[in-house]
Amino acid sequence: MKKLPLHNFHLEKGAEFIESSGWLLPKKYDSVKLEYESAKNGIAVIDFSSRGKIRLSGKECFKFMQGMLSNDVIKLQSGKGVYATLLNVKGKMIADLYLYKDGEQAFLDLEQGLNKTISDLLLKYRLSYKAKIEDVTDKFIQLCYIGPKSTQYLSELLNEDLSKLGDPSFIKKNVDDFEVFIVKVKRSSQQGFDLYFPIDCQESVEKFLIKESGGLKPKFIGLDTYEVLRVEAGIAKYGVDMNDSTIPIEAGLWDALNFEKGCYIGQEVIARIKWRGRVNRHLVGIELEGETTADPQDKILIDEKEIGFVTSSVYSYKSNKIICMAYLRREFKDPGTGVKVLVDNQKIDGKVFNYNN
Repeated sequence: MKKLPLHNFHLEKGAEFIESSGWLLPKKYDSVKLEYESAKNGIAVIDFSSRGKIRLSGKECFKFMQGMLSNDVIKLQSGKGVYATLLNVKGKMIADLYLYKDGEQAFLDLEQGLNKTISDLLLKYRLSYKAKIEDVTDKFIQLCYIGPKSTQYLSELLNEDLSKLGDPSFIKKNVDDFEVFIVKVKRSSQQGFDLYFPIDCQESVEKFLIKESGGLKPKFIGLDTYEVLRVEAGIAKYGVDMNDSTIPIEAGLWDALNFEKGCYIGQEVIARIKWRGRVNRHLVGIELEGETTADPQDKILIDEKEIGFVTSSVYSYKSNKIICMAYLRREFKDPGTGVKVLVDNQKIDGKVFNYNN
């Protein structure tokens, strides 16, 4: 089982660990409620070093990726990023990712565990394109800062006004004796930044993590707390809320799609749905009565008829209720629709809500 580069540091900070897709990751450091409050009201940091990272270079790497991804990368300026999906010929998802343009290079940020699969896939489709593909997952420490005070904290700490950064976009900054890749990106409903540090600067990164700035100091959070933040924000996770049977439109990933660019794998299906058709299911939010969380694949019913299933479920400190992400048939997706969720053979009352409201 793989450990994070900062595993011992997290251990010293009191982290409890959990296995996740072959990695041993911090589950929590404190109560989930306290960690949550830091992320919602101040600043929190989570170690995302296990996320997949791929670097592409070569004079045709963007031309190559333009034909692979569902969003437009050709028009990207250096320092900018784009959210996109990688699809099969049937328009179903292989991955969702962020692509960042760094001069003549592209940097891909992927869900944990997808780096080898996507690297191999890109190598398969590269053919005659002049593009080099390199899995660099193990070459960076990736830390995600979340919270309304994250911009203030990092701006003062790095002596750089990060409030001007768009989402997603990045800058590079020299800190002490190493270069930091600073990306503004949405990981929850709060302001967020991913910082990428070279793997060989571990000791300096540990010192960086405990620094105070402007009277602020981030609190470490684990996967339990981040899951609450993610589900509250309606951010679908590949491997949990999306898989290789998901069409991006079903999951509401409109930001990942461009309907004006040229051909890419799966485009015909996506265009046909957009202009002449519709999908049969939609990813929505469901608020449950009571205190019982649902499990993935728990059935959702109306009048004893199965209309969907749960993908994620957490206790929301925002609403003080159990909330779920779930797929429902299109005719039942409207906010306010009453449903029942079958949890351990018990029918729990629920109500559909729209994450866009």
